[in-house]
Amino acid sequence: MAFHHSFHGRTYGALSATGQAKFWDGFAPMLPGIHFAEFNNLDSVAEKVTDKTCAILVEPIQGEGGVNPGHADFFQGLRELADERGCLLILDEIQCGLGRTGKLFAHEWFDITPDILCAAKPIAGGLPLGAILLSEKAAAAIKPGNHGTTFGGGPLATAAGRYVFNKIRRPEFLAAVIEKGARLRAGLHQVHLMQPVVTAVRGMGLMAGADVSCAPQAVIDACRERGLLVCKAGEKAIRFVPPLIVSETEIDEALNIFSQAIRQAGQKEG
Repeated sequence: MAFHHSFHGRTYGALSATGQAKFWDGFAPMLPGIHFAEFNNLDSVAEKVTDKTCAILVEPIQGEGGVNPGHADFFQGLRELADERGCLLILDEIQCGLGRTGKLFAHEWFDITPDILCAAKPIAGGLPLGAILLSEKAAAAIKPGNHGTTFGGGPLATAAGRYVFNKIRRPEFLAAVIEKGARLRAGLHQVHLMQPVVTAVRGMGLMAGADVSCAPQAVIDACRERGLLVCKAGEKAIRFVPPLIVSETEIDEALNIFSQAIRQAGQKEG
């Protein structure tokens, strides 16, 4: 079981579980047996999950899908449903984990524990490293040698990962992410109030999205011309994922650039 508008990667299995057909072009047929439900809609999941379902795979925040945060009651319902039907709950926290939301892992906001958790991207400060965390129940089903990777567990990447992890996990570091994330979203809301081209703002911590009614690429290009790198997520969202060590001054500068870019793009649309 996976979800519409999700993104789990570009290798064949992960791509098959990605709920966006645009990523499948040129790679079909996808793996069979994966059913897609509506994100934040527990009834949609309950209709599709059966006693034969092996796992529910979900992002706490859909990143590529448009920066869509999950609801606490939805994730608590997923945990209960997985337990009732005897399947695993797998959380993909590759984008939203490791401090991005102001918690070490995003699911902590929902007060649940997954059976399997995937983490990567920031874990080694830019060096290639990923990690899979398993509950005792899930870990009991595998043993060393069942799976491997050519470059996994290298001494340089793992040493960097240890340092980064110990840095991110500090309470004062995570508290700063929450504070700076609130500043970013408050600024985006101000742009939303002043610029009708911005139609919605969403996010958690330092992971935010702003929907626009104009062509997103026009905004992205205008931001880049002014020194701000942002990207598109979903159909209409501009995604903001600054470094967790971003300063308040840099946030304010980014918001000013974004406001200018929105004004420019809006004028061109008009």
